[in-house]
Formats: sequence, structure tokens, C-alpha cells
Amino acid sequence: MFGIRSGGHKKILEMVGLQNAGKKKASQFSLGMKQRLGIAISLLGNPDFLILDEPINGLDPEGVYEMRKMLEQLNRENGTTIMIASHILSELYKLATDYAIIDGGCLIDEFSKETLESACGSGVQVMVEPECLQETKRLISLRYPEVRCEALSNQSLRLHEKINPANLNRFLVENKVRVSGLGANNEDIEKFFVEKLSGGKAV
Repeated sequence: MFGIRSGGHKKILEMVGLQNAGKKKASQFSLGMKQRLGIAISLLGNPDFLILDEPINGLDPEGVYEMRKMLEQLNRENGTTIMIASHILSELYKLATDYAIIDGGCLIDEFSKETLESACGSGVQVMVEPECLQETKRLISLRYPEVRCEALSNQSLRLHEKINPANLNRFLVENKVRVSGLGANNEDIEKFFVEKLSGGKAV
């Protein structure tokens, strides 16, 4: 779909958000812009397999969101297989279908997203708009009175029991709550990875 002929480079620049960079020299780019440029270069020739190292490093929250959507689009529409090396587990969880843990150049373990979710099933994290946080917490307490629910930030709630995410999402949407994220708790994910690195020992 994208190549270096027939203005293909312009499409790539639009995809990574650099269409308005003009004649600005790459040496004057911010770290985030350099990240975008690196990915744009890697897309020349429409590769079937793409390897990215910390692709969201230096990006602001909006840039992280746009980058995630761009990679999802590449995979969905072009069938591009994408390998991402990153320490930002929360973003990997949103994107990846399969995981590998490497330490000191050695492969420690490989597993699917289903395995990760099963291992981190002690709780559910819900992301909503800040102005909806208190109302969301109230609704959850009515729907799940036996489940402890705590605020992790001004837009994040954690339920301390495993709740069916689809049912919870449907319930909140029916009650006019805009859900921006729903899944395993980030702390549980971090603990899972750290225990893998420590040989299965609890930390």
C-alpha cells in the first residue's frame, strides 16, 4: 500500500503525523518527532514484518494514542506483523497478542494474551473520563455491591475481583459512561512480568 513511488512517502508522513513538518531539518525534530520519522522510514517499501524498539518513547499521551492506532491499522489493513520491544507494559497489553520475555539476551518465556489475562485475573481496571469517575464508582457499587472498588487516579478505577469485562462495559455504556479503557490491572501485569524475570518467585 505504501512505497516510495507515486507520492507514497506523503501517505506515510500523514500516517505518522509528520505531514506538517515542512522543510524542518530532522536534526531540529523533538524526540517524539524523531520517533515518528524512524517509523516512517521503516514503512518505506511496505514491509510484511516490522520490528520496533520503544516506538512510543518521547511521545505525549495524544501521540501514544495515535501511534497505537497507526500500528493497529497497519496490522489490520496491511496484514503487517509487528514485533515491539518495550518496557511500557500497559501499552504492550493494549496492542500485543503474543509476548516473549527476554533477559540478558536469553528467552525466559513465551505466552499469549489469553494466558496473561488469566494470570492477572485478580482484578479489573476501568478507565473513564475524569468527570465521570465518581458516577462510575457509584454505578459499580450498585451493580457489584460485594466488590471493592478503589480510585487509582482521577480517571482510573480498580475492581478487586475478576469481573466479566464485556458485561461491565455493557453496563457502564448503558448508563451513559464513556469507557476509554478496560482490562487487567496494570499492577498485576507488572507483577506477573517481574515474577517471570525472577524465576517464578513472588516479589
